Amino acid sequence: MKFLIDAQLPQIISDWLIEANFDSIHALQLPHKNHSQDSEICKIADDQNRIIVTKDSDFLDSNIIKGSPELLLIINTGNVKNRELMSYYEITLRKSLNYLKSIKSLK
Repeated sequence: MKFLIDAQLPQIISDWLIEANFDSIHALQLPHKNHSQDSEICKIADDQNRIIVTKDSDFLDSNIIKGSPELLLIINTGNVKNRELMSYYEITLRKSLNYLKSIKSLK
């Protein structure tokens, strides 16, 4: 599985995914870095078959209305410190990844 971590989330999430042997990039690695437009992020994610990981509900609206991004993982946490965020993401991402793997194996 491949991921694209949105700009409002810390780079450490992408680093954590890479350490867990996933292909992950952060918005900072895109041409316009953290100033990338949502449409640019969607195009890159769709073209590279990446799951966008975000807190931004605009991506959900775009998914429903335009069908892009095709793959999306939204986790709402509110404003929390990075340590709390990572703890939450580690638990939630592990569960989500296991679920995504099980769906993929059904195809």
